[in-house]
Amino acid sequence: MRNLGTILISLFSFCCFGQAVKSPVAKLVGNAYTSRALDNYSLFYNPAAIGPSKLVEVYPINPLGELSNVFENSEKFKGFPSSPVGVAERIIDIPLSVSAQGAPGLKFGPIAFNAFLGNETSMILRNQVYPQLDISYRFDRGFIFGFASSWGNGGKYRKNSYTRTKKATANGKNFSIGAAVKYIDRQSLDGNFSLFGTKLYSSIVEGSTDLDSLKETLGFNRGKGFGFNLGALYSWSSSLTEINFGASLLDAFGTKFKKVDGETAPSEIPMQLRTGFSFKQTLPALHYILSVDAGPVLADIDWKRKLHVGFELGIPLIDFFMGWSEGYMSYGFRTDFWIFNIIAGLYGQELGVNYSEQKLSQFILQVELFSFDFGL
Repeated sequence: MRNLGTILISLFSFCCFGQAVKSPVAKLVGNAYTSRALDNYSLFYNPAAIGPSKLVEVYPINPLGELSNVFENSEKFKGFPSSPVGVAERIIDIPLSVSAQGAPGLKFGPIAFNAFLGNETSMILRNQVYPQLDISYRFDRGFIFGFASSWGNGGKYRKNSYTRTKKATANGKNFSIGAAVKYIDRQSLDGNFSLFGTKLYSSIVEGSTDLDSLKETLGFNRGKGFGFNLGALYSWSSSLTEINFGASLLDAFGTKFKKVDGETAPSEIPMQLRTGFSFKQTLPALHYILSVDAGPVLADIDWKRKLHVGFELGIPLIDFFMGWSEGYMSYGFRTDFWIFNIIAGLYGQELGVNYSEQKLSQFILQVELFSFDFGL
């Protein structure tokens, strides 16, 4: 059993670089982001958001990491037992997750491109009587390219000279539609294994002590595929106020993978339909944004899990975030020091099926270096 524990630790230490692409700001405003995705991650949330842009934006270095909030269950790690049964009893139903990503990007007005590399590993031990270890591991690499068309005078934006947030420069209305194509090379491992069962034990006893052999035995696979994101955005802007309505169809018609390695291809990424609204006001040394999302609209989940609310307050050099999603709060901040910026915070997400059933609490941190922009 000690060997089994060592192998598992090695396996997941190897997988400690996080997974698919996510915006840290989106996470910290409760994923209420469809109508206000104006950062480096526009193509992943709503490609139409780049339509009104009159900027060249460069994001060369932006590593992001996440780690489970172990302090939420800190009492269970005090006086930690040494026996496998004792360990299983202590960590039962505590989700553990670690991830990291990089997504350098370039925007040239209504045209954008990102390369990405991301990995996420999570596991949770369930059933105290007969412990079962749920494992999920993904390693993605690829690129996404998108463009948008825009009609109308309103919503054209630039950076505000005081807070450097994006600010509309023209009064009126604007409608944009956008599309993005992405290529993903995915390695994955998903399964449910008995902690004291024969599958893991037999793999080790029969000689699968190296990581590659062990991963294949557990069901590791690899596949490649193309996916599509579509979006629409309607904006109304005045000198101080911006109102946006957005909709996006992510992984339109499902993103399927062609098998490269393993017995089967990675699971299809299901299509998501999301809608959103945001209200923003920009003053000389202050801005705030209230946003609301509904989605994934078509998913067969509790309707309360589809509601997302976010709030941002910005002053010179720092922005504050707050959000609510699936019954859990999120908090964070972003600094703005020109070529060196930090985004950090804490958010919760649902692991179960029902509303507010089982929370995964995550720390998130992104360091952004040498990003810059200028007007066209």
